[in-house]
Amino acid sequence: MNGQKKYEREYRIQKTEFPVSAIDYLKQNNFTTCKIKYYLESDSTNQSYEAKFKYKDHRYSVEFNTNGILEDIEVNVDLDWLDKSLQEQIATRLDSLFKKHRILKVQVQYPNTEVENTTVIAKAAKTLDTSILHNYELLVAARKEDEGYSDYELLFDKKGNVLKIRKSVPPAYGYILY
Repeated sequence: MNGQKKYEREYRIQKTEFPVSAIDYLKQNNFTTCKIKYYLESDSTNQSYEAKFKYKDHRYSVEFNTNGILEDIEVNVDLDWLDKSLQEQIATRLDSLFKKHRILKVQVQYPNTEVENTTVIAKAAKTLDTSILHNYELLVAARKEDEGYSDYELLFDKKGNVLKIRKSVPPAYGYILY
């Protein structure tokens, strides 16, 4: 578990700027029936490509490295979708980390660990199958003891153990906001 800061920016790009092998992956797994938005994502250490779309009432984010190789698939779900015991475990952990908190977003994350075939990962994500390796990513607005509110991204394993904590830093604007 680490407490690094997350400096992340997304730029909308054209389909023609997206890696061909990533587009092939989306086609092979029948994600192209959806209206897809393509993004280039950069943070403080690396770049990746992301395809975002809605499929069967859930928002999906399929992330690829710069070579077009699948990194992970994330699916937005409601907090109530998680098992009650997992919800309690996460709530207890958040209470121990923060003075106050509010969960803004919950995602099931299917990472490409190269243990599973990437087609198996896509099928699991489409059906929200939790029998294969998956994590839960939460975006939380929270306040620590002597600080103001900040957004945090927390990664939990399927048992509710914290794997990673990152403080989200808002993007710097190159223009004046009125």
